[in-house]
Amino acid sequence: MLDRKKHITMLSFCAAILLMICFALPVYALDSNLGLQFNSVILQANGGDTKWETVKQNGHIVLNTNTTGLEKGYYTSQLSVKAKMDWSSYGEVSFYVKNFSNKPVRINLFVILKDGTYLTVGSDEFVLLQKENQMDMKLANTQDGLIELNNDFTGSVRIPFENLKTTIQDLKNVISFGITTTTEENVIQKIEIGDFKLISHNNLSVPKEFSSLKIIGDKNITKPIIGESIAKYDLIVNSGQESQNKNKVSFYLKEKTEGVSITEDGRLIVLTNAPAEKINIKAVVNNDFSIIFEVVLLDSLVLNLKDKEGFSLAVPKPYEVQKIISSQDIFNRTDVIILFRIIIILISTTILTLYFIWRRKWKKENNS
Repeated sequence: MLDRKKHITMLSFCAAILLMICFALPVYALDSNLGLQFNSVILQANGGDTKWETVKQNGHIVLNTNTTGLEKGYYTSQLSVKAKMDWSSYGEVSFYVKNFSNKPVRINLFVILKDGTYLTVGSDEFVLLQKENQMDMKLANTQDGLIELNNDFTGSVRIPFENLKTTIQDLKNVISFGITTTTEENVIQKIEIGDFKLISHNNLSVPKEFSSLKIIGDKNITKPIIGESIAKYDLIVNSGQESQNKNKVSFYLKEKTEGVSITEDGRLIVLTNAPAEKINIKAVVNNDFSIIFEVVLLDSLVLNLKDKEGFSLAVPKPYEVQKIISSQDIFNRTDVIILFRIIIILISTTILTLYFIWRRKWKKENNS
């Protein structure tokens, strides 16, 4: 009887351990990110001189593209990796990019499924950019199906799977993934790509309830010559009007900037003394989730306009405009006052001189 109880106890203990393992493993999987190996690289290009090489220190890929001398148009290069995997347990994909070029680069992610379906980030979808050694996430929306990265960008690009416009079930059958780059003619471009990761649902950069994010407002603002420039911004959270009304969005400047201010409802004001070339605006949703977006401040093109004779056509700044004096206050000018004093002194001197000459002559005549 005693042996039977011990047997039952041992079975119960083993069952408990098995249950713990069964429940713990999925939780661990959800908490962990998965690194993707960038092996067996395949490069395809539809024009120009495109080459790739591996960085030995970190295993990243450096892609060099040269479209010098080609006809006007757009040329794409596709860097892909064959990898049969199940991506359905994750919510985002992240990868590292460093732009060595002196101009922005335009890239996109693509994923190929077992049935041949080609997935990529479509137009007007959002991605998140995180610069190296920074915590803040910058919001960027794709244009013409491309992600634009500035010439000084070094960091991670994070793409939620919702923006691939597919189902979790489909992501169980991934057979290949990679990066496409798009360049124009007469461009020399160099970028470094690597550190691909699948991000777990517990480490997502954007809350699950936010299916879409989009900044409404000008990305480039012209600095005023006089007065002020005004722009209005809004952050559309989710596409439905009902969802948008449930979310409160407040705007702030990430760094205090001279000549620039923004109200909580997104009204940006730029004054003439704004020296900055770029500003970062923080949008806070429901006092919980925040995102950064960048606005470029441009000098007015009028400043460089000249007429045929080379004279500037720019509206002068207040301190560059000489004061125009009306006929009523002309006598208040210092130079006019000095002139009148000189004239009065000359007239007085002339009268006195003539008087003394006349008096001397008169005395001589009377004495004779």
